[in-house]
Amino acid sequence: MGFLTLGNGFFFVSLPLFFITFSSPQVASVSSEEVGALLKWKASLENNSRLTLCSLPNNANNSSTPCTWYGVSCNADGRVIRLNLTSSGLTGTLYDLSFSSLPNLAPIDCSMNNLSGSIPPQIDYISKLTYLDLSTNQFSGIIPLEIRLLTNLETLDLFANQLNGSIPKEIGQLRSLSELALYTNHLESPIPASLGSLSNLTRLYLYNNQLTGPIPPEMGNLINLVEVDISINLLSGPIPSTLENLGGKLQNFTASNNRLTGPIPKSLRKCSSLKRLCLDGNQLTGNVSENLGVYPNLDYVILDDNKFYGELSENWSRCKRLTTLHIARNNISGCIPPEFGNSTQLHVLDLSSNHIVGEIPKEFGNLNHLLRLVLSNNQLSGSIPQQLGSLAELSKLDLSANRFSGSIPTTLGNNLKLFELNLSCNNISGEIPVQICNLFHLTSLALSHNELRGEIPSAISKLQSLERLNLSRNELFGGIPKTFEAMSLSSIDISCNELQGPIPNSVTFMNASIETLQGNKDLCGKVTGLKPSKNLSAVNKHNPKKSHKLVLMISLPLSGSVLLLCTFIALFITYERRKRKPEVEQRDVQVEYVFSISAFDGRAMYDEL
Repeated sequence: MGFLTLGNGFFFVSLPLFFITFSSPQVASVSSEEVGALLKWKASLENNSRLTLCSLPNNANNSSTPCTWYGVSCNADGRVIRLNLTSSGLTGTLYDLSFSSLPNLAPIDCSMNNLSGSIPPQIDYISKLTYLDLSTNQFSGIIPLEIRLLTNLETLDLFANQLNGSIPKEIGQLRSLSELALYTNHLESPIPASLGSLSNLTRLYLYNNQLTGPIPPEMGNLINLVEVDISINLLSGPIPSTLENLGGKLQNFTASNNRLTGPIPKSLRKCSSLKRLCLDGNQLTGNVSENLGVYPNLDYVILDDNKFYGELSENWSRCKRLTTLHIARNNISGCIPPEFGNSTQLHVLDLSSNHIVGEIPKEFGNLNHLLRLVLSNNQLSGSIPQQLGSLAELSKLDLSANRFSGSIPTTLGNNLKLFELNLSCNNISGEIPVQICNLFHLTSLALSHNELRGEIPSAISKLQSLERLNLSRNELFGGIPKTFEAMSLSSIDISCNELQGPIPNSVTFMNASIETLQGNKDLCGKVTGLKPSKNLSAVNKHNPKKSHKLVLMISLPLSGSVLLLCTFIALFITYERRKRKPEVEQRDVQVEYVFSISAFDGRAMYDEL
């Protein structure tokens, strides 16, 4: 049986197993020590329904070789050199694992388990260790200072635990280290300057901690650095200019969500190898068009939520591999360069919440791979280009809070993959184009605060995926289409229009608040604050006062025809005046005249009238 056997037969280990036959008493003695160390650790771990450690035959004892155990690898001398126990459901600590009994271990992988407690200082006994992965567990306490003695270590992965304290200042002694991953812990204090001594380091991941202080200038000494992510910390101060030394190999620099200030170093323009740059969520300043250059390999740029100013440079369009560009919530001004239409690999463009003016370039119709276009909360004007209808892959279009005028392009009905459409808070006029009802995947439609007129298209019921609809504060009139009853909206707002008539008999409208319906011409229905629905035929049937009758019965000799005509005119005028009273007043008024003239004198009747 193997060192690790899963009760249900599930275990994922990629390392090969070694089956060794021992003949030397010395080897047997060594194996006995290693077996004892592993069995002792096994006994300290909690039993798990998915896992039984060290399941051995009945005659197994401390002289048995561990080299046939699952997850254990040995060298030709029968010494244990590798443990791969990743994703094994281990629950317990490392306190009872005798590291001194396993001096030949090179890689240890105990990641993705339920191990807890602190990392024992005795780990320094494994001086040959090249790979240590204890990530995604529940280890707590500090990183032991003794870890600095593992000078052969090439990979140190302790991420996704509950480690606290500081990064050891002596960590610079790990000169062989190529990957250091300490992210998603509770580490505090500044990044140690000694980190700059790790000349072989290619990947540094310190994000999602509580690290403070500046980025050490010594980081510029890491000339082999390919990726660095120090985001989601409390780092402050400027980005060191020494990063220009990393221009040959640096591909990913991520420092988002810190407290960094000052400009982007102009030296960063020289990092031609850069593929990913994320500096969002800081307080960085400077002219963004001057501090960044042309990067042939640049793929992903996030500069949101800073204080950058200046105009958009056409240099972005010269980054031919650019797929994502975010510069939202800054102080960018000027127009969008038409050259942006040459960024044909662009998937996401977010320039929202700036001071951008002018029109959307018609060249945007060339962005065939664009998935999301967000230009909201700027000062863009003119008509929405018809060319946007050619963006067949578009899933989100947000042009809200600008100064767009004209009508909604009918071509938007061609964006069949659109999930979200927001044109609110503009000066858009005309009718809601029926072509919008072809967007079968649409989940959110916001057209509020415009000057839209006409009726709501009854074909809107074709939008069966629609969840949120906001048509408020327009000039829409007519009734609400009964086809709404076939839709399942989670929210709707049609307030402040000129709509009238009964609201549809659906859960969406019945559960709507009066605020989302009020401000219309004459809506009625079973919602608190609205008048009850009208049903005139039913009301008239039970309330004869609703009818208006004029019955004129005349039997009179021809000699009185003149007086009769005057009498008839007077009665007709009276009837017409009553009929013209407001509907509310005449609703309960019965107008019924029965006038019979037979043998009476016409003049006497006229005088009496």
